[in-house]
Amino acid sequence: MATSGEKTALGELSQEATCPLCLDFFKQPMGLSCGHNFCHDCLAQLGAEFSCPQCRAKVEPSSACPNRALANVVCLVKRLRLSEGAQEESSSQRLCQEHGQPLQSFCSREKSLLCPACLEGHQGHPLLSLPEAAQQYKDLLDGLLEPLRKEEQKVLHQRQAEEESRQQCQELLAEAERWAWCWSPCRSCSGRSSGLAGLAGEQEEDGGEWGGP
Repeated sequence: MATSGEKTALGELSQEATCPLCLDFFKQPMGLSCGHNFCHDCLAQLGAEFSCPQCRAKVEPSSACPNRALANVVCLVKRLRLSEGAQEESSSQRLCQEHGQPLQSFCSREKSLLCPACLEGHQGHPLLSLPEAAQQYKDLLDGLLEPLRKEEQKVLHQRQAEEESRQQCQELLAEAERWAWCWSPCRSCSGRSSGLAGLAGEQEEDGGEWGGP
């Protein structure tokens, strides 16, 4: 039987491998520019133009690309769930369904659990103990998930930088509008002063003509 810790880890991995739209394991997972992933068919149902269903960011459908790392995670999670189901159906000693003997080894080539009676059909195959196999799969899953986590952090940092830049632009625009509002009365006064000065100049010129012979 799987321990509570193993079930928790498998549950977390299952969430990583689940499409947020159809709530099933990813089928042909596609990654968007915002960092979120969806099934190929789920994205196709959204139409030619759409926002990310999770973060509402505007995305170009052409920017979606296959996420092979996530597809590998889905395959591994399915294998682990099948293995867990078979173990729960058997006795607490993890008995082989074919021979009824305790499962003790894991064949890396065939990806199958073996009892002593199964070993004859796997001669020459690389074998691991069950704890070794569990650790190997855990390390493999961690390695596949790590780039996904890094990419998610990268996208989050980019979005944060874009948000900060947008706020700075809004602040600069508001400051420019305040300055424009403050200077508009001054420009009006300056315009009136220029008009009065021009009028005075014209009167002086006219006065000079009147005073002539």
